[in-house]
Order: sequence, then C-alpha cells, then structure tokens
Amino acid sequence: MWIALALALGGGFGVLAYLDAQEAARQQEARRAREERRRARERQRAEVLRAAREESRRVVPEILEGVAIGMGIEELRAVRRAARGSDVERRAAERWFEETLSNGAQVLYGFTDDRLVMLQVLSRIDPRGVGPHLTAMRERYGTPTGVYRCSAQSAAGVPTLRFLWRRSHLTVQDIFLIHAGGVSVTLYIAPTDRVAGSLQVAGCRPVRSREELGELPFATPEMLEGRETPGRR
Repeated sequence: MWIALALALGGGFGVLAYLDAQEAARQQEARRAREERRRARERQRAEVLRAAREESRRVVPEILEGVAIGMGIEELRAVRRAARGSDVERRAAERWFEETLSNGAQVLYGFTDDRLVMLQVLSRIDPRGVGPHLTAMRERYGTPTGVYRCSAQSAAGVPTLRFLWRRSHLTVQDIFLIHAGGVSVTLYIAPTDRVAGSLQVAGCRPVRSREELGELPFATPEMLEGRETPGRR
C-alpha cells in the first residue's frame, strides 16, 4: 500500500510540475504579446509624430516658425528661447511651457512623454474684428471642414464656438469664447485624435445652419471665474 501511495504521489507531483510549466509558458507568451503590442504602439506613435512634424510646417503660424507638433522639449527651447515652464495645472497634457508674444498673445505648449502634442495661441480681439479675423483664417487655411457649438454644461465649463480645419494628421481649431470683456480666441493645433477627444469632452455638436451659427454662445462672469483668458491672469 505504501509503495502504491508513493507511486501515486510521485505521479501527482509530475502532473503538478507539468501544469506549472504550462502556466509559466502561458505567462511568458502573455508577456511577449504585451511587449509586442507596446512596441507596435510606440512605432505607431512615432510615425504619427513624424507625419505631424512634417505637416506642422504648413499649419503653424509664421510667428511661431520652427515649432512643430512632435518636437522635443530641448528642440522647443532652441527655437523659442522665451518659452518658460508653466506651473498652472492643465489636464490636457503632462507638462506645459508658455510664452507671451510681442502682440500680447499667450502661447501654450503642451507636452506628453516629452513630445509636443498640442499648441495653443490665446488672444483677445474686438468684436468688430471677428469678421476680418475669420476672413484671414479662411485665406490661410481654406474653407472650414466643420463648425461646432460647445456647451457650458461640459468639462470646459464655458460655451464656445469652434471652427475646424482638418488636415491629414493635424487639425486646426479656432475657438471663440464670447464674454462681457470682448472675444477671446484660441488657435489650437494638435493631432486629429486629440482634437476629436477635445470636442467630445466639451460637449460639442455640429452647426447645421446659418440661423444656428447666429445664436452666439455667451460666457457669463461666473463661468469665467478663476479661468485664464488673454490679458487676464
């Protein structure tokens, strides 16, 4: 009986060892698959950023010549020596730099994984300048590929009107915030998937008619409390 029990246990340990080996092989294969997916994501991201850098030359304003989506922090510092690190908390990227231009506009550079993923140029214009501004944008970028109204009942907390120009890899947004102090405009350039996410977070919906476009969204002083707008810190 003891001999039979010993043989049974030995056989059982052999089965357990086999099962352990099988489990270790499955775990190794899972790790290999995760690593391959990670590398594939990195390759895809690198390709997107490479294409975005090339396209940046055609969409970034001349006043910021040399700036390109996908560039590194040291590259930015080399071409924009006035840019300084920002300690204002903004969730859209991991790290921010800011710069004030000679015309008073404020530039924000958003970095994720030490790569520039979004560029914002904030300025304020007289309401009478909205028409000429849009004309200049149309001459620069062509006919908008979309116009959106974005609700105040969103993560942004303010209603905005947005004109979009979609390119192959990047999308240019012209964001209008209308308030008692005038009109704040943000030129926003980022990869198209980020812009799509921004529209979703802001509760935006397409403008379908001239009548709808004429119903301008207006931000109240309460909505602007604690919020940065050009000329206001």
